[in-house]
Amino acid sequence: GFGGDPGNVTIFGESGGGAKINTLMAMPEAKGLFHKAIVESGSLLNIDDHAAGTAAARAVLAALGLDENHIEALDRVPADALYKAMQESGDPHSPLGFGPVIDGVTVLHQTWDPAAPPEAAGVPLLVGNCKDEITLFVGSFVPGDAGSVFDLDEAGLKKHLAESGIPVEEVDPLLALYHRGDPGETPSDLFFRIAAGRGACWNAARQAELKIAQGEKDVYMYYFTWNTPCGEGRLRAFHTAELPLAMRLVDHPEAEQLSRQISGAWAAFARSGNPAHPGLPVWPAYTLEERATMIFDVPSSTVVNDPDGEERRILRRYPSGSLL
Repeated sequence: GFGGDPGNVTIFGESGGGAKINTLMAMPEAKGLFHKAIVESGSLLNIDDHAAGTAAARAVLAALGLDENHIEALDRVPADALYKAMQESGDPHSPLGFGPVIDGVTVLHQTWDPAAPPEAAGVPLLVGNCKDEITLFVGSFVPGDAGSVFDLDEAGLKKHLAESGIPVEEVDPLLALYHRGDPGETPSDLFFRIAAGRGACWNAARQAELKIAQGEKDVYMYYFTWNTPCGEGRLRAFHTAELPLAMRLVDHPEAEQLSRQISGAWAAFARSGNPAHPGLPVWPAYTLEERATMIFDVPSSTVVNDPDGEERRILRRYPSGSLL
């Protein structure tokens, strides 16, 4: 209806939108309706099974005081009451943590882990995330005084890492690697980077690996690292920071070139399945041997093979289990 080519459709999404893209790539009835996919900070690798979905539905119905044998009554529930019931019955750290379910009809199997879905075969993938994903949501990720993580000292950083599930004996060697590679970064900088390394970075790399294992060669990885001025600079390269730039929405003049690079890459990928364009350095496909990654940054973007590779190999043993 808008003059597009139904034989060359690209879908992309960020955060929960990216998670939806991952699910669509595993749905038999969606196969053939799109031909390329971009996942931004949304590499959801697993979804709930039928039992978990049923338990979640029953919890919402109970919060609404409804009989599960008369679910048609949901049609008459006001939106604000439904929202409140979802908050009351869900995970307190993710009050809207509801999602797709393996129901045997629309989704037949686990979506991405332990293997890429066969429905996704032949669909090129562009995937990546931001350096400081959780700065927008520290209250949901950090117990106690969440604001304190913006002003950590080295001792506080070590304490938070140990409390988050990294073995005490691994903390010092891990931090030595980060300090060696980026000696100017503060303990708070490292806290946020490590959190993303265990979450969104871990998920994106795993998804790329699974897609490659499927026999695919058109897989491209990016990493958004520009420390934005947002929140007086405290938010750094936060979750969603690259999304407006991909849409050519530029609030900060210094990001004009970066926006052109990102939006140009998304458009090039939509056209051909390759994000390369004249405004960017050569961007090779992601492979297990090289792990070429486009680092989107100001004043310039560049490709780095296996960024923070040693750190990644440690952190991959300690995934946070979070989308971010």
